[in-house]
Amino acid sequence: MTPKTDAAVSATSYAGAGASIFAGLTLTDVGIIVGIATAILTLLINFIYQYRKDKREQRLFQVQMDTMAGKSERGNIRVKGLIGAGVLGIAALVVAPFEGRSLVAYVDPVGVPTICEGVTRGVQLGDTATDAECDEMLERELQTHLAGLERCIGGYLTPNQWAAALSWTYNVGVGAACNSTLVRLINQGEPPNVWCPELKRWVYAGGRKLAGLERRREAEYQLCIGDS
Repeated sequence: MTPKTDAAVSATSYAGAGASIFAGLTLTDVGIIVGIATAILTLLINFIYQYRKDKREQRLFQVQMDTMAGKSERGNIRVKGLIGAGVLGIAALVVAPFEGRSLVAYVDPVGVPTICEGVTRGVQLGDTATDAECDEMLERELQTHLAGLERCIGGYLTPNQWAAALSWTYNVGVGAACNSTLVRLINQGEPPNVWCPELKRWVYAGGRKLAGLERRREAEYQLCIGDS
């Protein structure tokens, strides 16, 4: 038997086997197979559509970021729109673990009634809060401190630098921050490697150096200097 004959016989055998398989299927079996194939195809189409949709949304988000940020020649920004929301989110990652969350008002190391993540405004001993209320308070306080900080900073910072400065300001207060050497250096146009180390000086409370503040300032410094 020649090779061509062998191939023809093999093809005929496979075709016959395939026909036998399909001949043995009931309409129900065929329906199941068609249903599975349709489901797989539908999933594939949905996946491709979602992937393209996500890519479009990412491009749109970047355009919005660039438009609303007011970028300088160095790629640094003033805090606006979506950028501001991003800065709040980054700062919260530093603020929350160092401040800790208390649902019951307590007296902080310098004698100020405090609740949630270091919220002091209008707080009295005996006050309580829910987790949802603490979330709202933290966001509101961060927004207030960021607005105050931006009023006294004339330079352009990266999001991480804004967040580092915001976490520090949340801890020391807008007044102290705006009257600090750190902010003066920023406004003089000094680079981050000059003003970021100023964060490490703010480790005292009530005249005492606190280990917790040293750890917090180090975290803020690393966030700050990482973009320089």
